Amino acid sequence: MSVSNMFQEFLGNIQVDNSSNISTRYGEITASLNKKFRDTESKTANSLQVGSYGRFTGIKGISDLDIAR
Repeated sequence: MSVSNMFQEFLGNIQVDNSSNISTRYGEITASLNKKFRDTESKTANSLQVGSYGRFTGIKGISDLDIAR
């Protein structure tokens, strides 16, 4: 097995595997905050994903999402 193949396998092993769950929760939290403070129910407006997940440097097992408003 080449170094390239081993590295690709390594990347696959540490890839975030719960991104759909994170995205769903991000949308729910953002919509709730927007409804409370901005009089809109948008799931994306007025927030930004930051931290390792927002920078696309998160790895498998990530359990938090940093949001800037």
